[in-house]
Amino acid sequence: MEQWEEYLNLYLKHKKSLKLAPRTISDAQYHVTNLFKGKSVDFHDFRFLRKLVIEYFADNDNISPVTFNTRRKNLNTFFNWLVSEEIIEKSPTKSIKKAREDRTPRHTSSDVITMILKACNCSTYEGLRDYICIALSYDTGIRPSEMELLPYSCFDLEKNELTIPANIAKTRISRTLPFNEKLVPLIEQLHQYQLDDNWDENIPFFSNKNKTPLNRFSWRRRLMIYSNLIGVKITPYMIRHSAAIAMIRNNANAFHVQSMLGHTNLNTTKIYISLATSDLKEVHALTSPLDKVI
Repeated sequence: MEQWEEYLNLYLKHKKSLKLAPRTISDAQYHVTNLFKGKSVDFHDFRFLRKLVIEYFADNDNISPVTFNTRRKNLNTFFNWLVSEEIIEKSPTKSIKKAREDRTPRHTSSDVITMILKACNCSTYEGLRDYICIALSYDTGIRPSEMELLPYSCFDLEKNELTIPANIAKTRISRTLPFNEKLVPLIEQLHQYQLDDNWDENIPFFSNKNKTPLNRFSWRRRLMIYSNLIGVKITPYMIRHSAAIAMIRNNANAFHVQSMLGHTNLNTTKIYISLATSDLKEVHALTSPLDKVI
């Protein structure tokens, strides 16, 4: 085992001791491994570490600012931990500046959501699973990372509710979301398939047919298949953003949307309100009744 792997394993144990979300821990492992994999690392040579970090970020100049900042954040945290453990004297990522992000949520229309739902082949396990995931995301605005880990026990089909446990929720705060009753028979159908295939109840409900959990990479790939079929790019978070804007257009108040999306800060929710308001202005400019009379 390489020295960096030993440090990474210790770092991950430290993260687990803080009761951080599984996604946070897996992200840390992913980004640190990407930096060091296939390399022999001397942690006492700061110039080597600095050169390694600079080349790593320089080789990824075609990635989005959000991805850049995610990598930077994870590596910053790892190297800062090494400093706190007195393994290295200073962090080689300290001078790597945060990329400027466009925080405007990308969204799509209800017509596109309809198209992508129609593209799902519900006669297959994967097609039915994908249909439910897309519909549930658009209906509730649930985060993809939360949806991927939900066990079947989180669904109350009599009340049309699902509960996101604190250990799955991004904010570490449990919340209960109502969902459309039209999804109930579809969820029952998917669950029956799993019962017939002797699924363990602890396997996440939206796992793949081979019982491996759905994750952000596999779910993005599934949506890319449908995107190619309908000719419109759709990503997991676009569905969530579209759900928020649709709720506001349908007269949901800000506090309702905040609760559904699981925002801890209302200012985050207000981003969607401003987008919906901007859209309404465009529609009004084209459909103003006053244009007919003056």
